[in-house]
Amino acid sequence: MLRLPRPGTFAWKRALTTVATRAVVYESNGNPASVLSVVTYSSPTKPTGSSIAIKHILSPIHHSDINSVEGVYPYQPRARQLNVGGQERTLHIPGGEGLGEITDVGEDVKGLKKGDWVVFGKPMAGTWSSGQILEGGDVTKVDRESGISPVNAATLVVRSV
Repeated sequence: MLRLPRPGTFAWKRALTTVATRAVVYESNGNPASVLSVVTYSSPTKPTGSSIAIKHILSPIHHSDINSVEGVYPYQPRARQLNVGGQERTLHIPGGEGLGEITDVGEDVKGLKKGDWVVFGKPMAGTWSSGQILEGGDVTKVDRESGISPVNAATLVVRSV
């Protein structure tokens, strides 16, 4: 039986401000078959200031992603403190390209809104996850009305180089 927190309790308020996010992660570089794992972690749901919440729609695997996991690519995903099963762990989330949909925006965000499609502007943005909160300036809006397919939009950044 699923038990939900009672409305008005601390657990209820926490449930409204965090969400379970899934990601492919690694602790240290190595053979992807040996070092990659999938985790579920708690993350905030409400962006503040100039940040935006993103749901990842597509996250392609590019050879540079594999090379970053191996440790032979110049760009590496940043280390993140993630709460996995109540334990804080320092992990890396690979993935440098993909397509996201904005699910919420902070109060200072200009030019982006809920429902917009975006691609990622920084290398190794951590797209191998179900979603994340990023700065609005770290993404580029994709015109959904242009007729571009999600698959083509997800690879815009790497194909434009």
